[in-house]
Amino acid sequence: MLRQGPEPVQVVITNKPLEFVSTPDVPILYVAACPDPEMIRGFGRALSLAKPFHPRDLLDCLRKLAD
Repeated sequence: MLRQGPEPVQVVITNKPLEFVSTPDVPILYVAACPDPEMIRGFGRALSLAKPFHPRDLLDCLRKLAD
């Protein structure tokens, strides 16, 4: 879906970032209760967000990744 969809994927929001290691060019937002920074180390553009979070924090992360 990331490669063959009709529109390019701009950001992936996931709690399992290692499943997307084969697509390091796609920005990743890793959301978890206790995010492990090592999980996103190999990605070009990635951020982590700890649960629970405020919707404004989610939007801020998405804006940073979309730039």
